Amino acid sequence: MKKRILPILAGLWPYLLVGTFLMFMWFTPDVLASVNPVLILFGMVLLGPALGTVFLLLGLKSRMLSPVLLAKWNLTAKLIHIPFYIVMFLLGFLVAPLAAPFFFILDVMALCTSSGIGIAAILRARREDGASTGWALLHIALHCFFVTDVLSAFLVRKRLRTAVYSCN
Repeated sequence: MKKRILPILAGLWPYLLVGTFLMFMWFTPDVLASVNPVLILFGMVLLGPALGTVFLLLGLKSRMLSPVLLAKWNLTAKLIHIPFYIVMFLLGFLVAPLAAPFFFILDVMALCTSSGIGIAAILRARREDGASTGWALLHIALHCFFVTDVLSAFLVRKRLRTAVYSCN
């Protein structure tokens, strides 16, 4: 069960964050009135990269996690985030265009989180499985942009699975 906490948290944390924020709005509006919204936004901006860094370091340092397992978790987290991206885009584009930067920041935070796992898988594959530096740099760059991160996660997972099966 301990090994599954990382992908579950990476996949569900954007939903939990938005759900918690909505619960604050509905049940304790006086708290939000007394707290500066810029402070809340600043905290949320720091949360995504911080979690991404934690996932990256856990993926790099844990000997129990193989690059193949990290790539699988990365792809799973990115696929779980797709509905989140779509909802945030629709809210920002159609419902509240003035709040679009806020929704974009939420999307970037989700991207940072799942990309931390993917970059860990790529770096571990580079170190342990002999993947080329060019391949690693390309996929790390692809993990930094929307849509290409999902494509890269799929390709990394496919390559690492093929490399493992071809060695056996």
